[in-house]
Amino acid sequence: MNKNTAIIVAGGSGKRLPGSQKKQFLQIGGVPILILAISPFIADSSVKSLVIVLPEDEIEVGKSLIKNSCAACMKKEITLVVGGNSRQESVFNGLRACPEDTEYVLIHDGVRPFIEYMLIPNLLQAAEQHGAAIPVTPVRYTLKEAHDGMIKSTVPRQNLFAAHTPQVFAFQTILDCHQKLHESHEEFTDDAAIFEHFGKPVAIVPCDETNIKITCPSDLILAEKIYEMKCNKENS
Repeated sequence: MNKNTAIIVAGGSGKRLPGSQKKQFLQIGGVPILILAISPFIADSSVKSLVIVLPEDEIEVGKSLIKNSCAACMKKEITLVVGGNSRQESVFNGLRACPEDTEYVLIHDGVRPFIEYMLIPNLLQAAEQHGAAIPVTPVRYTLKEAHDGMIKSTVPRQNLFAAHTPQVFAFQTILDCHQKLHESHEEFTDDAAIFEHFGKPVAIVPCDETNIKITCPSDLILAEKIYEMKCNKENS
């Protein structure tokens, strides 16, 4: 039996989006973003269980949403835990809630609703070989380094990539890394950076450009278009 756990990090406040509703509960095509984000993990037989990290005051909302919006969710072991004051702390809370026999953990942003189903097995295969793997897309824009409002240099982009989620790690290793950082109070922007900090290799796996993270109003407009495109593709 597979012993992989997905952690869905949805503990943020969503301050860059208007309105009182948290962004993970907003809808795209009539479906809550959180449900779209967890659906690939529910459908993938290699994922045994899910840990969903939410703000404390949204735990009951999350339970109700999963019960009423995701019949397939009842087939998986799902645990809801309270997030922390930072993404890193929220991930640490999620890691501590994973089953002890977890072998690999997939850490995913709860506001990335469009990962391709084949991305999960591709990442797991790379992580099993290298210990960790993350999805990436090539940087397509010209990058400039600037100081005091003036360009200092152009940054070569040939070997630059944008990091996405889910990021996959050997469970015990990433848990140990987070434990050390929790004690030292160092902060990193993603879990791959934590692995790098401790000198551990991280493989990259190409992912689709539609694997967007919804953070601002324009992302919602784009997400509706992507959802419509995917629905048309499935129905054609």
